[in-house]
Amino acid sequence: VTDGPLSSQRAKFEALGLSELVDEAVFTDAWGKEFWKPHTRAFEHLMGMWKYDADQFAYVGDNPAKDFSGPKKLGWHTIRLRMRGQLHEAAEPASPEDNAQQTITSFPQLSHVLQKEHRG
Repeated sequence: VTDGPLSSQRAKFEALGLSELVDEAVFTDAWGKEFWKPHTRAFEHLMGMWKYDADQFAYVGDNPAKDFSGPKKLGWHTIRLRMRGQLHEAAEPASPEDNAQQTITSFPQLSHVLQKEHRG
C-alpha cells in the first residue's frame, strides 16, 4: 500500500523491482487523494481480495503519522520498521491510535517477527 502522486509511486515501485516481490500493489492515488493512508480503503481491498481474517494480516511501515491507524482499525497487526537514518526515524505518534503495535530496527528482525506471527 503506497500513497503519493500515482506516476511517481509507480516509477519508484518499478525502479525498486517490487513487482517481482509482491502479489498485489495498491496505489491509493488511483482512487484519489482522499483515499491515501490512513484511510482504510486499500486495506479493505486487500482483505477482500485475499479473503483472510484481519488477524492474518500484518502491515509494516515507518511513518506513524499515516501508516498504522488504518490497518489497526481493521484488526491487522502493525509493525514499525525504525532504522537509523530513515526519513521518519525520529517521528513519534500523535496518539495511541497512530502507534504501531510493535517496533523493530532491522530487516532480519522483521523476518523473525513475521515468521513467528505466521506460526502463531
